[in-house]
Amino acid sequence: MKTFFCSLALSLFVSCSLFPLELAAQESCPTPENSRDIIHCVLIRHPELQSQKWNLEKIPAQKKQAGQRPNPALDFDIAVGPHQTQTSIESELFFSYPFELG
Repeated sequence: MKTFFCSLALSLFVSCSLFPLELAAQESCPTPENSRDIIHCVLIRHPELQSQKWNLEKIPAQKKQAGQRPNPALDFDIAVGPHQTQTSIESELFFSYPFELG
C-alpha cells in the first residue's frame, strides 16, 4: 500500500510542477484554502519526493556515463624488504583495460 501511494505522489509531483522547486522550497506554504493548496504544499516540501525528483534528474547523466568507454588503468607496486642476507626490491606494473565480449 505504501509503494502505491509513493508512486502516485511522485507522478503527481512530476506532472503537477506548478512552480520551480527552487523557488517553492525557499517560500513557506501559505495558509491552505482548499485541498489543492494542501497537496501542492506537500508535493513541494516533502523530502522524499524532493529526493526522488533529484534521482530523476540524475538519470540522463547516468545514461551518458554508462555509454562511455572505461578508462584503462595503470598500477605500479614496489616492495622493499629483507631476503635472507640481502635487501630485495620487487616491482610490478599492471595494465588493465576492460572490454566487452558481446
